[in-house]
Amino acid sequence: MKNLIITSVFILGGLFAQVDYDTQIQPIWTSNCTSCHVYGHGSGLNLTTGSSYNDLVDVVSQNYAPALRVASGDPSSSVLYNKINNSGTYGGVMPPSGQMSASNISLVETWINELGSTTITIAAARALAIGSSATVQGIVTSPNWGGYYTSYTIQDSTAGIIIYASPSTIDPPATLALGDKVEVTGTIDEYPSGSGIMEIVPSGADDITVLSSGNTLPDAQEVTVATLLTNGEDYESEIIVIDSVSITSGTWPDEGLSASLTITDDNETSTITMRIDSDTDIDGQTQPQEPFIVTAVIGQYNDYQVQPRYYTDFAAVGAVVPTIADISIDPEAPTDADEVTISASITDDGSVSSATLTYDAGAGEIDVAMSNTSGDTYAGTVPVQTSGTTVSYTITATDNDGNSATSDEGSYTVLPSGGAITSIYDIQYVSDPTTDDASPLDGQSVSISGVVTAEFWGSSSNRYLYVQDAEGPWNGIVCFEYDGWDDFDFISASGIVNSVAEGDSVTVTGTVDEYYGLTEIVDVTEVIIHGSAVNMISPAVVTPGQIMTGGSDAEAYEGCLVKVDDVTVDNADLGNGEWSVTDGTNAMRVDDIWDYYYFPESGQALAGVAGVMTYTYSNAKLEPRLARDVVEADGTPVRLQRIQQVLYSD
Repeated sequence: MKNLIITSVFILGGLFAQVDYDTQIQPIWTSNCTSCHVYGHGSGLNLTTGSSYNDLVDVVSQNYAPALRVASGDPSSSVLYNKINNSGTYGGVMPPSGQMSASNISLVETWINELGSTTITIAAARALAIGSSATVQGIVTSPNWGGYYTSYTIQDSTAGIIIYASPSTIDPPATLALGDKVEVTGTIDEYPSGSGIMEIVPSGADDITVLSSGNTLPDAQEVTVATLLTNGEDYESEIIVIDSVSITSGTWPDEGLSASLTITDDNETSTITMRIDSDTDIDGQTQPQEPFIVTAVIGQYNDYQVQPRYYTDFAAVGAVVPTIADISIDPEAPTDADEVTISASITDDGSVSSATLTYDAGAGEIDVAMSNTSGDTYAGTVPVQTSGTTVSYTITATDNDGNSATSDEGSYTVLPSGGAITSIYDIQYVSDPTTDDASPLDGQSVSISGVVTAEFWGSSSNRYLYVQDAEGPWNGIVCFEYDGWDDFDFISASGIVNSVAEGDSVTVTGTVDEYYGLTEIVDVTEVIIHGSAVNMISPAVVTPGQIMTGGSDAEAYEGCLVKVDDVTVDNADLGNGEWSVTDGTNAMRVDDIWDYYYFPESGQALAGVAGVMTYTYSNAKLEPRLARDVVEADGTPVRLQRIQQVLYSD
């Protein structure tokens, strides 16, 4: 394959070349995971060099048995892949700092697929003797060329080939879409024999498996007609693009007809056949103005042919198609009560004449005209859909010269609505805490939406889930589940899951309750996980005097994420695991609901202590979550737990 654009090698190499575990996968673990997953860590998973492979592949997960950490050949059933891909199937995203890069996730997916695969590259399959059997994987790059026959072009990072099957083998023909990644098992053939196109011929429909959809196509390789005439075999069944093309002979086909035209890109010094197939949408369209740019795949019937696939494969020389960027949906986690506005920034070297939102909620594609709301921003609206519906969508923009571009496909899943949302401020705020600290909504059923600031953790402490909907006082609250959250059915876009993660955007429905001075949400009936929050909650920096028992802001910060800086351990043991810190003026209590593995020593200087505020046994208390929430002053050795400790959802 000649002149392959560099980005194609990188992207498709990850999809199809044999992934080397030691040089490609282990560095991902080393960069992202081994600060926590090392020998002797409580997770039981060691991802360091020399140990990771044996600890992962076909090993039962410690937390999600009988599921396997890595199921050979099956990323969707692998706990590890679900974790790094943030599917929600097996708890929260890993690493806990956030989702790793899309390229690394794709590389891990390919590695897992290859563990159970006997596939070879398309180039290797093309080199086999006619009649040999092979299994290959590739991206579908064409429509069905065959009408009643199955005939699609596929390509990987090494070569391209035709999937071909007659109606006697597959009837009706296989239905594949542009961008589908497929695995095909079949016999290698050539048609016509000795001077035709290489094919892989499956023996039945079951020999074609769609592995994923909506994948990025291989980049088109820039070639000339002269290059194709000399080295056509190097490009057979691959996507190419030729600039400054003119038609020298032949008639543009009417609708329903095929045609073979002769084209040149160098004033007829070199010519080649351009085949317009009636199984495309090109026949019957207006002949493009010459000279034009054509994108196509290379076919062969005795001689090599340029085969455009869609009418959009033709573009004017020098044409600039609109750029579609910054696509967003509002709301970010739609429910069955929400219309969804989909917006994008659309720019062009001229002007944008139209923008169309095309969505499919399961009943076929529907086009919606997008309006120019401001500047370069265009928006269209998808109407309310039922809970559980997955809505896919694309945006197509056309400029004043008739050039058009279509975005990659996006999608969202509609979640159940939780009714009207009550702000946590309205639940928590009281004008004078010294006379009455009870919530004004005590006993009322409410739904709140916010960010999880502390998830349940530890065998005796899995009753507590803290949610905050804005930074600052009065905006946090604890959600309490007496029997623990372990068996609670959290609702997510991927279905029911058994855990919620710090940093998740959630909607919680329950009843406001005052428990000995602590405002809680109890009798929780529903928790909807909308995914990772866009705007995380940072701890409010306060002083011990503000939040200590009887402090000026102790009631206001109840349930909130806070932090005190530059303090000293005042009393290392107040009993029941509690201790206190002081800033030299005021002291405040620190509790140990969570096992954060810090053992206070009187007089020890601390750079900071963070956590959520609670109120129990007539005292306001700061509750650190993990070891990272208690930071020693400069010069003090760092505790190993502060580096390694992970959350419940991990």
